[in-house]
Amino acid sequence: YILRAQRLYNLTTILVSHDLIEVIRLSNYVYLMDNGQIVNQGAPTKVLPIAILRRMIEELPDTQ
Repeated sequence: YILRAQRLYNLTTILVSHDLIEVIRLSNYVYLMDNGQIVNQGAPTKVLPIAILRRMIEELPDTQ
């Protein structure tokens, strides 16, 4: 529904989401925030892979 409305009415929308797949599908430009601060911005395919890698690294078990 969001994509259809954007195209039909030429709307700019603001989406707040934690679902990275949704963000990639629906966004042309993203602001990545951490702890209330903007830490990166740009095209979702450029910005979000960094976020995904960081999250994966943070979730790795401590091997020491």
